[in-house]
Amino acid sequence: MEDAVVEAYTAYWPASTRAVTLPREEARRLLSQYETDDQVEGELKGIARYQAMHREGWGEVVVHVQKVTLKGDTATVLDCMDASRYGEADSRTHKLISGTRSVPYFSVEATMRRGADGRWRVAQTKALGSKCTR
Repeated sequence: MEDAVVEAYTAYWPASTRAVTLPREEARRLLSQYETDDQVEGELKGIARYQAMHREGWGEVVVHVQKVTLKGDTATVLDCMDASRYGEADSRTHKLISGTRSVPYFSVEATMRRGADGRWRVAQTKALGSKCTR
């Protein structure tokens, strides 16, 4: 079961980046595969703001799951994420915006929930504000 949590968490990040480039309903369909309904609605609001600023994700994040804690249909994932190859791009030119590149190796905690369909989905993510090592 831990493997399924890690797989779902890992797949969430590229899907989240891709969703920013999609029309609202396509983004909703994509995100609903990886996020709980509440998380999808919150992310769609953020995507609308992002799109209004002509921004999109650039590059990729690399997850390094450190720990998974399971409790019934809820899991907590502790990740030492490397986002040094991720930043923001102008959605019209797709070029990296200077100064938006992220940092390597910082702690991220995600709460995952298993749905009635048996799939694990992200319910919440938060940066813990601390550096980490893989």
